[in-house]
Amino acid sequence: MPTPVALIGLNGLYDLPSLVHDLGPAHDILSTDYKIMLSNAFGADESKWPGYSPARFDPDRIAERLSRGRAPQLAVADQSEDDQLVPMNQLDRLATNLRKVNGLQVTIGNNCTGKHAAPWQQGFMIWDSVRNAKVSADRL
Repeated sequence: MPTPVALIGLNGLYDLPSLVHDLGPAHDILSTDYKIMLSNAFGADESKWPGYSPARFDPDRIAERLSRGRAPQLAVADQSEDDQLVPMNQLDRLATNLRKVNGLQVTIGNNCTGKHAAPWQQGFMIWDSVRNAKVSADRL
């Protein structure tokens, strides 16, 4: 099976523990709801949640996979500043770890706007992100 050239994340949940314990003032009201959701999805033992968090991957492991052609060469992430459900720190945490991967091209987009579901409801933001990923991938 071929390895995708790019991975795209839009308005994503990347660091699960921080969804309960570090939402920030604009999203703090959602802490209890996130705790219930994450407990239902991953179990009540919060010590296991980091292992399910995309932002907490091992950069060296991904770099090794990338060197063998077993990981995407490009990661594109985007987050709407107006997202009422997901704080910007989710994107920041993912981007920080992505940038530690030797050989990975990381692009932080600016296509997502509006409320959380806007990219899926309107479609053009997803298209713009895919188009930007293609342009970046063509430069690889």
